[in-house]
Amino acid sequence: MSISSAWGGRFRALAVSPEGRVAAAIAVGTLGLAHILPPYYVHILVLAQIFAIFSLSLDVLMGYVGLPSLGHAAFFGVAGYTVGLLVVRYGVGWANAALAALMVSALVAALFGLIAIRAVDVFFMMITLALCQILWGIANRWGSFTGGYNGLPGIARPMAALESTLVFSYVATAVLCLVAVVVVRFVRSPFGLTLQGIRDRESRMSILGYNVWLHKYATFVICGVLAAVAGVLNAFYTGFVSPADLSIRMSAEATLMVVLGGTGTLIGPIVGSGIIVGLRNVLSAYMERWPLVLGSIFMLTVILAPNGIVGWVRARRLKASRAEPPDREAWSDAGPRAPISAGALGSRQGLPDRSGPAALELRSASRVFGGLLAVNDVSFSIARGERVAVLGPNGAGKTTLFNLVSGTLRVSGGAVLLFGEDVTRLPAYRRAVRGLARTFQITTLFPTLSVIDNVRLALLGLDRAKFDMLRAVNDRAELTQRARTLLETFDLWHRHEVPVRELSHGEQRLLEVVLAVAGRPRILLLDEPTAGVSAAEIEPIIRILHELDASMTVLVIEHDMDVAFRLAERILVLHQGKLLRAGTPDQIKTDPAVAEIYLGAG
Repeated sequence: MSISSAWGGRFRALAVSPEGRVAAAIAVGTLGLAHILPPYYVHILVLAQIFAIFSLSLDVLMGYVGLPSLGHAAFFGVAGYTVGLLVVRYGVGWANAALAALMVSALVAALFGLIAIRAVDVFFMMITLALCQILWGIANRWGSFTGGYNGLPGIARPMAALESTLVFSYVATAVLCLVAVVVVRFVRSPFGLTLQGIRDRESRMSILGYNVWLHKYATFVICGVLAAVAGVLNAFYTGFVSPADLSIRMSAEATLMVVLGGTGTLIGPIVGSGIIVGLRNVLSAYMERWPLVLGSIFMLTVILAPNGIVGWVRARRLKASRAEPPDREAWSDAGPRAPISAGALGSRQGLPDRSGPAALELRSASRVFGGLLAVNDVSFSIARGERVAVLGPNGAGKTTLFNLVSGTLRVSGGAVLLFGEDVTRLPAYRRAVRGLARTFQITTLFPTLSVIDNVRLALLGLDRAKFDMLRAVNDRAELTQRARTLLETFDLWHRHEVPVRELSHGEQRLLEVVLAVAGRPRILLLDEPTAGVSAAEIEPIIRILHELDASMTVLVIEHDMDVAFRLAERILVLHQGKLLRAGTPDQIKTDPAVAEIYLGAG
């Protein structure tokens, strides 16, 4: 195959892809408007394109990671000042100045991220705001270098042809299309899917093997660079940079653009930027208090269309086109439609090899919450391939014990060992890499994602492909086939495109198990897998658990003693945080102390 034909094939593939269609729509729309609008409105169009790039970068952070930033203008302004200082004060060429601006903004984002990413929710917003205000203060006060309050004028455009607003609009269109292609491809990649998982259930992502901090940090830096692209364009177009480019008002306007258009929609911020920039420039010519109008628009959007304009339109279209969902309970009555696949869950043939160190060992493990001793000096070991159940009344410390084993909580004292290795100080994602998986007592799936995307996240947790930022996750045929095999095994394939929040409770409990076993763990912790499940729905779950690989060590918390006795070959009984008894099901059934804590002394 020749080089030209290879590139031709790639171009055709890009043209028909979602990102290609988005770029084509942007190009046709903006170029068409540029040729029919009067010059002043072409000027507004260019500004709208610049801010569309800026708001797109914020939309990735807000809509796909769940990190609303009030300091995103820092990267926009830093890029503008870098261009201005290099071009005006030092005579650096435009290309080198633009490249330096992107690099400086990336460095600032990397430094900011080290501080900000450790915070969550409103604390993240406050930290980003504070960091941005520091830069604003420097630009405002260091007049001899930055121009101070008056700003830094005289930034020349890269070439004479770009002095024409119409010609500059071509460049802005090209850059916006390029950024849109990059962003759409980024969010459709395995890395982009992991960001949506972090947004929905950060704690579950750690259990699946993801270094959540690293993913958030990398995205923070990438979004900072994308915001810097807008800052570079703005500096060259306006020929001016000032402290206003670093102000909270700039960040707030970008947030308004994202919210107005639709958070997490990608096309929404482009729509929002067009509306806000247009209103700002038109209203400011007629009234001084035009920010009040923008504030009113923001409040009305939050009240009437909390998902933004694009989100509202999509919801209406989805509601109109959605077919009647299948019977949610039909699956439980019929049981699995296909035999269990050995390729999906392993084989139960033969006896597990129990030589070598124990699969799981606790040595005097304790956990204190204030003055409450939730787990008190618990020690036990579980052999490889052994099935063990943990029983105990409410408040006995069962779930806390699981949290200590999985790394969700740190032990206050004692040690946790996996296959002879001390993992006491390791975070949850590092324990997942060593073969530990778990379910949760309260369902912790990814509610906004489809069933198959939930399974893809579980499969990617221990796969290096989770760092792929370019190839669409839907194009990974092997990953999709593995997800399909698992869902067919658990009789959930007919629901693979359904958002998880629309599944029945029994289906969600079953999907919890799917996510836990997807990575073929060596140790599986099941926290009440049948909790809240009807009698008809319990049998498929038990049948699936009996078919797990014989080499897989299973530790299960179960409130239903009949289910526990059916699943386990050994029972551990906790009471008031201490290990009360350990023995076979027959021994536990006849133990008077166990009967007393469950039934009372009478």
